[in-house]
Order: sequence, then structure tokens, then C-alpha cells
Amino acid sequence: MPQRYREEVEALAKALLSSHEKDGLIYSGIATLLMVALTIYWVDGLIRLGLIGG
Repeated sequence: MPQRYREEVEALAKALLSSHEKDGLIYSGIATLLMVALTIYWVDGLIRLGLIGG
């Protein structure tokens, strides 16, 4: 599940970044927020699985 979620978020972020000709800063900000949310989700998943201490 996390791997599929990660691929979907990366695809969305790439689509947003490819549209950076207009309002590039806004799209970059959205992509950055998505990656931060993804990182939090991924680390939380690892903690729940017991792969890292927390």
C-alpha cells in the first residue's frame, strides 16, 4: 500500500512540476507539501510495522 501511494503522489507531483511555466511557485509549493505529507505517511507506516523505533 505505501509503495502504491508513493507512486501516485510522485506522478501527481511530476505532473504539477511539468506545468511550472505558469504559477511555478504555487505548483512547486503544492508538490513540496505533497512530498512532506508522503514522508510523514511513510515514516508512520514504518513505525506501525515496527521496522523503526518510535
